[in-house]
Amino acid sequence: MTDDPEDTANIQGTEPEKVGYKKPPKSAQFKKGYDPKRNMRGVPKDAVAMRKHMREIAAEIIGSGDSEMTRLSAMLRQLWTSRNPAHNKLALQVLDPKILTEQVDVTSGGQALGPVIINVGIDATKL
Repeated sequence: MTDDPEDTANIQGTEPEKVGYKKPPKSAQFKKGYDPKRNMRGVPKDAVAMRKHMREIAAEIIGSGDSEMTRLSAMLRQLWTSRNPAHNKLALQVLDPKILTEQVDVTSGGQALGPVIINVGIDATKL
């Protein structure tokens, strides 16, 4: 092991035995123009078809008369009326993500906390 921690990363990527490349080796970098490693296909066609089908299902009308609504509307209503707190939290986060941000106060009466000494109970003289 070396004494100098800057020598632990491979700067140029020419030595495969070193761990932690700062830059990938030239063989792994993308090339200008056509590169066979580049993903040219985009989103898979079956994923697009699945999203389209899900939108059709969500737009279906369920119920009859006064209780007629879309499946999506029924699902959102279920989130709001559920007794499960996770469903209620999800519904609120969909409305506004900033509503349920959890902040921790790290001050004491508006003043920043100073150094804290914790006594663990170990007697150093007996060590």
